[in-house]
Amino acid sequence: MHKESGYTLNAASEIEGFVFAGRDAERKYHETGKFEFISNGGYYHSLPLDPLRQFIDTSAEVQRAMGFQNEKDHPEVAPSQYEINYSYSEAVARPTRSNSTSC
Repeated sequence: MHKESGYTLNAASEIEGFVFAGRDAERKYHETGKFEFISNGGYYHSLPLDPLRQFIDTSAEVQRAMGFQNEKDHPEVAPSQYEINYSYSEAVARPTRSNSTSC
């Protein structure tokens, strides 16, 4: 399509997940039959020192340090749910050519 019409396909990814209390939350699930939420707030309802907000901020900061372009991040609808969105880029990256030659 690019060669014929000049179209470029862009795509963006979104990460969503849940953060539960306790380092071994998954291992202990079989004992309790439940996960404990670290936050009971909902969509956009978290204060700066809320554990979920701290997780989101730290995750986004680390990913930006690795070169990802984080567009937005926030708590989601369900308790302890988060979302991190990234800026769009070309879905298929064309290889770049180097002007140097290797020996």
